[in-house]
Amino acid sequence: DNRTCTLLCAAGFGVNVNQKLDWFGTARGRVGIATGPVLSYFTGGFAYGNVKSRVSDFTGVINDSFSSTRTGWTIGSGVEAALGGNWTGKIEYLYVDLGTQRGLSSLGTFTFNSQVREHIFRAGLNYRIGGASYAPAPVANWSGWYVGGNGGSGTALNKSSIRSANLGERFNLSPDGYFGGVQAGYNWQAGAIVYGLEADIQGGLLKDNYACGMTCSANAFVSYNQKMQWFGTVRGRVGYSVGSTLFYATGGFAYGGVKTDLNFANVAVASVSRTRTGYAVGGGIESPFDLFGLFGKNWTSKTEYLFIDLGKSTDTVAVGTTFTTRAQEHTLRTGLNYHFNTPVVAKY
Repeated sequence: DNRTCTLLCAAGFGVNVNQKLDWFGTARGRVGIATGPVLSYFTGGFAYGNVKSRVSDFTGVINDSFSSTRTGWTIGSGVEAALGGNWTGKIEYLYVDLGTQRGLSSLGTFTFNSQVREHIFRAGLNYRIGGASYAPAPVANWSGWYVGGNGGSGTALNKSSIRSANLGERFNLSPDGYFGGVQAGYNWQAGAIVYGLEADIQGGLLKDNYACGMTCSANAFVSYNQKMQWFGTVRGRVGYSVGSTLFYATGGFAYGGVKTDLNFANVAVASVSRTRTGYAVGGGIESPFDLFGLFGKNWTSKTEYLFIDLGKSTDTVAVGTTFTTRAQEHTLRTGLNYHFNTPVVAKY
């Protein structure tokens, strides 16, 4: 992240912050439930990584670097499904906490503190060494209507700025938190190829009330509180069914409500609220769900990643002062679907 610039960033003065996570690793335990060829699991354990931070000003007087190999912890979840033979595919979310990086400037005039947190969404392939290889079952039937519910978490990296004649700060706002919602859709099928349409709407608690700029001391500061309290999508899906497991890509229209409150010197001066539109793209895994025999053959579970972009907006928040922000959210969610048509069982 090399975007952040604070302390006015205008009239020949400002401080830039550049931070890198060059590499990281984890050593985790996993525990899950296997349903046929699909494993749904939770995971957690030890995390480590190298964090480099640099603080510099426009004049070159301030030029400090802080680098450390840090340790911490991680927790997450995922779903892994057999592809055939000894190969499996997985989608996984990890939250990584590497503690707080601290440093004192070479001039001794300021201290640097950064809480290092990462939300990681990744897809992967595994090759199982030894053991019996998996022969995919006949392709399942995915056609027809379905409805369901879901829950998950999201995080953002919203490029934002505030500008006036003497001010030009740049920074990121990162609304994160949890959400839940409902979805409905329809599938068509041609052999192992599945395509369809899905609509959903979510409500949640995605917010960032941490950001503060313009020295954040005395009476010369601005603080921000940005929220994304609801969003929805209307998307197409296209996928390939490996036995009873559907791997799919998805994309389409997105909409949502984004609200940002701005406070100058602890006094609320502006509230910018918009219903915005944009696009969503992502992918997921869906498979039959019959946990301990409690669910019937019409039920499936899915784990899905979506990137949502609701575009950029600029608003006047005070005389001669504008606030610009771009709303982008990374989400990972897990849900259940009930299929009304032919149950999702193997087609023979």
